[in-house]
Amino acid sequence: MSLNCLPRKWPLALGPVCLLLFLGVAFLLLHRAREWAEIQEQKECQELIWLLESKNLFFGNFQYRKTSRNQKRIRAVKKWDIWTEDKNILEHVLLTEECQWDPDAAVVAQYRAELGHCCNASSLLILTKENTPLGSNIVFGKDGRKVPVRPELVDLLPERSTFSEVQYEHCAVVGNGGILQRSRCGKEIDQADFVIRFSLPPARNSSEDVGSKTSLVALNLSSLDSKYQGSQRKRLADALHPYRDALLLLLLLPTLQSRVRNPPLHLLEDSDVLQQASFLNPQYLDALGSYWTSEGFQPECLSPNFAFVSLALELCQRITLYGFWPFTHGLSGRPFPRHSQVRIRPSEFSCYLKMYLQGILRLRLGKCQ
Repeated sequence: MSLNCLPRKWPLALGPVCLLLFLGVAFLLLHRAREWAEIQEQKECQELIWLLESKNLFFGNFQYRKTSRNQKRIRAVKKWDIWTEDKNILEHVLLTEECQWDPDAAVVAQYRAELGHCCNASSLLILTKENTPLGSNIVFGKDGRKVPVRPELVDLLPERSTFSEVQYEHCAVVGNGGILQRSRCGKEIDQADFVIRFSLPPARNSSEDVGSKTSLVALNLSSLDSKYQGSQRKRLADALHPYRDALLLLLLLPTLQSRVRNPPLHLLEDSDVLQQASFLNPQYLDALGSYWTSEGFQPECLSPNFAFVSLALELCQRITLYGFWPFTHGLSGRPFPRHSQVRIRPSEFSCYLKMYLQGILRLRLGKCQ
C-alpha cells in the first residue's frame, strides 16, 4: 500500500506539503494527548489533596489510584522500622510529591490578616518596654502563672519591637533535620529576604546545604544552660559568632528574674550578645495556641517551631520550610548519620504537610539543585 497522499499526475513538488500536513496533524494530536494527560493529573492531584485535607493524616487507609512508581516507593516505606501512623504520613508525602504545588495567595492573605488581628507579631512577638512596663506581670501559659516585671529585666528590653510595620517578600524557615544533608539548598536559602533558624544549628552542616544567611535565631535558654557551663562558655561564644548580625530570640522561662539568678543569661552576657537578644513574649504564644486550635490544628502542632512558622506567615508573602523532617531516613530510604538526626515530631510535621496542601507554605524535602 502506498503512503503517498497525492495522485500520480500531481506535481512532485507537492510531496513535502503533504508531509508537513501529516506532521502537523500528528503534532496536534500529540499536543491534545499531553493536555488531556495534564488535566487528568490535575484532577487526580485535586482528589488526593481533598482526601488528605478531609481525613486525619495519621490514617492512610483510603482508596486512591497510585502509580506504579508510587506503589514501589510505598512498599519500600512499609519496611521501615517506624510506627504505623508515621508510615501513613510518609505515604502521604510520597503521593503529594509528584503533584505540582501552587501557592494559594488568597488563603495566605486571609491567615495573615487573622494572625495580625489575633496575635499581632509586629507588636507582641517580643517583650519591650512598651508592652512590658515596670511593675506589670508576665503571664505564662493557661495556668496563668505570673512573674512580676522587675528593673533588672526591663533594663534588657528594647523600647519597641523591631518588627513594627515590617513585611518581607520571601522567608525561609530552616530546621535542623538531616534531610538537609546533600540537599544543596544553601544558595536558595540565602536568597530569601528573611531567614529564621532554631537553636544553634549543628556545626557540621555545610553552608552549601544550609546556607549562611541568618536574620533570626530562636534559642531555648534551658538548652543553653545544660550544654554550656563552666569551661564551655568559650565554646558558646564560638557557636554564636556566625550569628553576630542576627537577632537572637530567647524563649523566656517562668523562673527568669535577673541575670544573676539565670545562668544562661550570664553565659550570653559573657558572650557579648545580650545587646542583640530579645525575649519571646509568652502572651504571643498563648494567642497563637488559641488561634490555631480554633482553626482545627491539634495541640501537638503548637511547638516553638510552629510559632516561628506562624511568625513568617504573618510577616512574609511567601514561606518555604527547609530541614523539617520527623524520620531517621530520607525519602530515598538512606539513613541519616546519627549526629544529624535532629527531628521534629511526626504529629508536628503532619501540621506542616496540611499547610502545604492548603497552599500556605512550601515544604522543601529533596534536593534544591
